[in-house]
Amino acid sequence: MRCLFICIYLLITYAYANFTNNVIVDYFYYKKVSSVIGYSCNGIIDDAQLVKDFNIKGITSALSKITNGSTIHFFGFADFYKLGIILDTRCYNWDEIHSILLEATDYRMYDELRYWLIIGYDLTYIADNINDEAFGISTNFVIAISSENGEYYQLYDVYNAAKDKGGTLNITLTGDWKIDTKLNIILTQSKLFRRLNLHGIVLQASFFKTVYRPEGMNVEDYFQSYSTAKKESTAKFGYNMLVDLSQLLNFRLECISIPKWESSDRMGPLVRSLVNNDADINGIVMIMSVARTRWIKFVSEIFPTRTCFLFRNPQVEKIKFKEIFRPFNSNVWYLIMMVVGSGTAILTLASQFDWIESRSMRISQSSILMVGAICQQGTNAQMTYISIRIAFLSITMFGLLIYNYYSTSVVSARFSEPIIKINDSLNELSKLPLQFSAEFIPWFLFYITRDDWETKLFYKKRWSVLPEDKRYVPPEEGLKLMKHGGFAYHTSPDVAYPFVDKYFDNHELCELMEVHLIRPTYASFGVKMNSTIVELMRYGFVRLSEVGIRFRHIKKWKYRTLKCRKDILTVSSVDIYEFAPHLILLLIGLLISIFLVIAEVLSIDKKVFCQRKIITKTFFNRGYL
Repeated sequence: MRCLFICIYLLITYAYANFTNNVIVDYFYYKKVSSVIGYSCNGIIDDAQLVKDFNIKGITSALSKITNGSTIHFFGFADFYKLGIILDTRCYNWDEIHSILLEATDYRMYDELRYWLIIGYDLTYIADNINDEAFGISTNFVIAISSENGEYYQLYDVYNAAKDKGGTLNITLTGDWKIDTKLNIILTQSKLFRRLNLHGIVLQASFFKTVYRPEGMNVEDYFQSYSTAKKESTAKFGYNMLVDLSQLLNFRLECISIPKWESSDRMGPLVRSLVNNDADINGIVMIMSVARTRWIKFVSEIFPTRTCFLFRNPQVEKIKFKEIFRPFNSNVWYLIMMVVGSGTAILTLASQFDWIESRSMRISQSSILMVGAICQQGTNAQMTYISIRIAFLSITMFGLLIYNYYSTSVVSARFSEPIIKINDSLNELSKLPLQFSAEFIPWFLFYITRDDWETKLFYKKRWSVLPEDKRYVPPEEGLKLMKHGGFAYHTSPDVAYPFVDKYFDNHELCELMEVHLIRPTYASFGVKMNSTIVELMRYGFVRLSEVGIRFRHIKKWKYRTLKCRKDILTVSSVDIYEFAPHLILLLIGLLISIFLVIAEVLSIDKKVFCQRKIITKTFFNRGYL
């Protein structure tokens, strides 16, 4: 009889263990995990059968028993694949179970890559005793409640959005497992959609102390005020994005003020507020960097940002000799020279029948007449013969056409004259004869001392040689100096462009040049490294971007980029460098004239002297003297 009872007990135990194994395998196969570890209540044979069942499904597994020295974080490592974790509470006391769950809490093992399956008899008892401090939106924690005979299991999904913020444990029936129907999951909605509601928990966002807020106005009203939209626009963008996110996810937003950024603080107060758990999310977006990823988690790159040196690009201060010859290309100039030579020859030939007897004088007068006609100058030369008049008339018409083409080309060239630009390079900027200054921003020193060769060259060549009292000036003063020219000022375009839009004309705007210190990138919201709402925040910001709310806030709080309108450009005044070639040409002519006058005077004086000497000698020979 005793043997019969033992056989019946072993048969029931085997069937009981077999049912549990089926539940475990079916659940983790449904979740498509790669590996499974955990602590079961089976015997050695049943555990071996469970490992075999996992292998049939293509899942690797490792099972153990809870002892005094049991630890889970070494086996629960999973950064790149899904890991299932079994914890059967039916054969262990709660102290042993609690030590395992507490260790999992310390090592943040309730993320999206780990799938927990807790097996027990009493849902209320397990829910009251589990440690949910590290639970979050991404937690995959299922409690399977077994019937007494093990033939029926009910599965419950358990999570807590943020216990440290007053969140409560949420328990939802996921499905069940029966002998005949096997695993039946009724909770098929996406995990994030099911957990969008944060049930009014309070999240704190960190902001710098406002500078331009009017006295008596609270922070919330100031951040939503459009009258000062272009002042502290980054903070206003961040606040309004978080307000919309709070309405989407049902949480309350609380703004906290953080101290100003000291130049010696490489971490920065925004990051420090998250590291010290003073805030849950930074209200002012910041640029992602390798150093910051060691301290906080970035949620979503959401706000376009950049900083640059702004200056009116200095034009080349050289005498522009090409301005005289640029309207015509070389072939046209050669043709004009040929026409001038041919016309001079024709006039010389025709003038031998008219007013001039000396051949040299005919050539000289014909050359002057030809050049004067082309230059639209009149003449009082006598033209008796019709041939000379026709030749002169033809040359005059030819000169008129050349003059019109030349003047039109000069005006067109000045309209379309390109404004000289340089490459967007600190190396090129360091070569320009400019003075430099910057808006005082604490993190500016970190970027101006970066290790890339261009920044190091610029810092050594131009920035380090500046006196300390001239390195930083307020935006209003720096932008006024930049408008006058010969000055480069570093700031954000959101600060500079309102001034440029108000005080610069279109030609000055077209001369405006940017050389980036921080090239165009996207700033991001950051949260605490151990935050439990990272995935939900990411989803929320993506959702706000998809429906256009992010774009609307960027357009509202970020100043537009000003564009040079080349279609309304006017011709600028002629400067001395353009006019100098004409003056030089005039001076050369005057100098040649003066030289020839002197030569002629000396020649005439010599002839007069010789004539006087001959006359005197003649008179002397004839005896008159």
